[in-house]
Amino acid sequence: MSLGTPQKLRKAARIILVGAPGVGKGTQTERLLARFPQLASISSGDLLRENVRKKTPLGMPRAFDGALDKYKRESH
Repeated sequence: MSLGTPQKLRKAARIILVGAPGVGKGTQTERLLARFPQLASISSGDLLRENVRKKTPLGMPRAFDGALDKYKRESH
């Protein structure tokens, strides 16, 4: 399947892809970026995982501290 040649957008665009895990949001994002190289991609899931990994306040809200510790203890 050919994605065609890269094109230039005529107007500014904000595109939001919403869907359950595994439905192809990442695949569609890759296709859009290949076709319209001037677009940028921001993934809320990637941002959250990075903040959790770095243990920033955004990644470890107080409401989840105890639940995450409990999950880690019970899952091993």
